[in-house]
Amino acid sequence: MKKLKLFIPVLLFLVACMGQEKNSEEKTLVNENEKLAIEVRDFLKIASDSLNKEILVRGIVKHVCNHSGKRCFIMDTTGKKTIRIEANGEITAFNKELEGMNIKVLGIVKEKRLNEEFFTNWEKKVKEKYKDIEEGGEALFR
Repeated sequence: MKKLKLFIPVLLFLVACMGQEKNSEEKTLVNENEKLAIEVRDFLKIASDSLNKEILVRGIVKHVCNHSGKRCFIMDTTGKKTIRIEANGEITAFNKELEGMNIKVLGIVKEKRLNEEFFTNWEKKVKEKYKDIEEGGEALFR
């Protein structure tokens, strides 16, 4: 079974925080982008037609990767639909404090297909990692 995973390398993102004072220039930019930003669930409907195109998506940060902060996941208001976002360009990492916040992400839509080859390689890595356990030997867990 083939799975399609879409993600957006981030060129720029705008964090929309309620209650924070912005100067008039920032308000204009946010208001103009508000018209163009689409919700996660709506983006997923047009994702395959949006490959390699710049798009502005709005969603709630569900998770920021702990190790590098280079990836985050934004979700729709139901929490059922998510998109993977990768830091790129001017953004080197996402701050963990973004979790739970509404953000807008401007980026280029890319796809990563998860096919049988991906799963075969992944399975080999897992088996090699736990080879001692399968052969009845002792495994050291750190």
